[in-house]
Amino acid sequence: MKKILILLFVLVLLKIQTLVAQDSTSLSLDLLRAPSSPAFQILEVSDVKIERPTTSTDLLLSIKQSTKNFSIVPENYSLDVTPFWLFGGEETTYKDFSSDKNILKNIIQTLGISFATVTEKDTSKNEDFRKLAIGFKFSLFRGKISNEFATNQKELNKKLLMKWSDKMSSYKKNDIEYQMLSAEKKRFLYSDDTVKVKLYNHLLDLRLKELQKKYEDEKDKETKDIETKLEGIQLNRIGWKLDFACGLGLDFPTNDINLSYVNKYGFWLTGGYESDKNIVCLAVARLLFSPGQTTNNTDSMTTLGSFDYGSRLIIEGFKNFTFSGEILGRTFFKNNNTSSTETKFAYSLGLSYEIFKNKLVTFNIGKDFDKNIETGGNLVAALNLILGFGTERNVISKDEIK
Repeated sequence: MKKILILLFVLVLLKIQTLVAQDSTSLSLDLLRAPSSPAFQILEVSDVKIERPTTSTDLLLSIKQSTKNFSIVPENYSLDVTPFWLFGGEETTYKDFSSDKNILKNIIQTLGISFATVTEKDTSKNEDFRKLAIGFKFSLFRGKISNEFATNQKELNKKLLMKWSDKMSSYKKNDIEYQMLSAEKKRFLYSDDTVKVKLYNHLLDLRLKELQKKYEDEKDKETKDIETKLEGIQLNRIGWKLDFACGLGLDFPTNDINLSYVNKYGFWLTGGYESDKNIVCLAVARLLFSPGQTTNNTDSMTTLGSFDYGSRLIIEGFKNFTFSGEILGRTFFKNNNTSSTETKFAYSLGLSYEIFKNKLVTFNIGKDFDKNIETGGNLVAALNLILGFGTERNVISKDEIK
């Protein structure tokens, strides 16, 4: 399974290389946050139970280490792709990218496919086996672009849309050489000396090209400063957000591709409010189902399900650091005609650090429901490296540039 994911990762990167080169209105934005990976969620190895709705990169690779002392090579990987942006989204205007008003466009632009593979140990056989999952997610509401980014985008928009005719009128009026040539041309304009009129028309055209070059140089310098600033601003969306996600997990007990069974499937909603004060409040409602393995007596087959509910608080604004805390309740239920239920709780504290643009390291520690990842207790410790690829987005509509 690991080889399949690596192959898919390589193919997607090759696809990125074949995309049409981005024009001057497309910038590489700082999009990545600790992401939402439905495949990791369905396998229950995600760093957090309540994942933050975020703006998607084209492709996302997550390498997760979850061990007693982080001393072995990680064996848990996820790969998330956003088809819209990966295969044709480069033509999308800033207006469509930034808007949150059209739910259908929100879904199309944010629809993501998630793949994950993890290694677990069969304690009865003392052997490792593979798990594989696939998930889907999209945003119904994704919030509006943050005020800081929107202000700088408008400034860049103003520079790029500056009318050529207005700027050139000012240039020609204040350029002594152009004015002298125009005056000389007028002397011969109503004479029969057409040769000199053509000569001065030619000289005026040459001077006009020089002024145009001066204009382009000044415009490039002004816009470059704004573009650099925009690329350095984290693109946050503020306001109300709501994501839908679902996933399916498979177990391969003998590591044979021909022998597998459904371990878990489910769907969930994650929503909340993100303020412009670097505070995010989230909540989740999740239904999960875990079909039992079929025995000789099909009547004895039991399906265990659960309902998750909880909240998470995220605090940013500490340079490249982000802090979070969450608590989640899980109520278990069965379909074997019994009314017995059981509720357990999990909690965690998290820290993420943006080491480079669109490159994150996250660390989480807390108490899981009853899965023992560290010996001697049910303390969960997880380190995750997250790499985002494909962050070019148009900052202005091409057909509006003058």
